[in-house]
Amino acid sequence: MDAAPFFTAALLTTSLSFAGPGGDVLHVDDDAPPGGDGLSWDSPLQFLQDALALADSGAFSEIRLAQG
Repeated sequence: MDAAPFFTAALLTTSLSFAGPGGDVLHVDDDAPPGGDGLSWDSPLQFLQDALALADSGAFSEIRLAQG
């Protein structure tokens, strides 16, 4: 069995999990009212797409989604 695909997938997952220097967390809840900044559960972003765009800037390294 070739271990290369497993190693590549593990490396990619680790890179995505720890990407970005900020270390800040974004919160997303599709039931939230518009206008949240995503910095806490008190003011979550409403759309995952908005969180992904902010995370792409490198300022955030984690996105948490409300259960739903």
